[in-house]
Amino acid sequence: MYMVHFNKHKLFELVRASTLNEKTYEHMTLSHLEEELGHNRQFKANRDDFGEVFDPVLEVASNWFISQMYTATELKKVALVHLGVATSAVFFYKHIKPVLADSPTKEYFDLHSVLDDEHVRMGYDFIANADLDEGRTLFGIQNKGWTMLMTVMSRIADLTFYANNITNKSKTQQEHHDEVMA
Repeated sequence: MYMVHFNKHKLFELVRASTLNEKTYEHMTLSHLEEELGHNRQFKANRDDFGEVFDPVLEVASNWFISQMYTATELKKVALVHLGVATSAVFFYKHIKPVLADSPTKEYFDLHSVLDDEHVRMGYDFIANADLDEGRTLFGIQNKGWTMLMTVMSRIADLTFYANNITNKSKTQQEHHDEVMA
């Protein structure tokens, strides 16, 4: 249902690659992009309840990441992508994988937990060898990224809870109707 917003991660990586200005960052950026391609199709293939949802809060929060790829320095992009988004994903997968152990999406989350661990490592390795004249600003962009991700995740949780309440209420009403009609 919300994969459209997570699929923006692929767009995020495409924009990052297309705005790349320094050869030093090329290998890391392109290898990350290659890993992201096709993952949305894998996730969608394992679901039968996929539906597109438009939500203005999700649109704005998801597109913030894309906008940063146009304006941030290459080093800030590394911090945002690898030490912000990928680190958040590692934490998310750690908590969601046990819940989805028996679901059709298990394979998707198993794969991404490994890939995102690698993306975090790529970021740390790269930054460990970089000139950190802008070290403080890296923490700033990482923190902003986490704040925006919390907005996305909180909104998805709210929408999911709301959708589940509507579904449960409809089921209860249908059951009551069936009892009355019986």
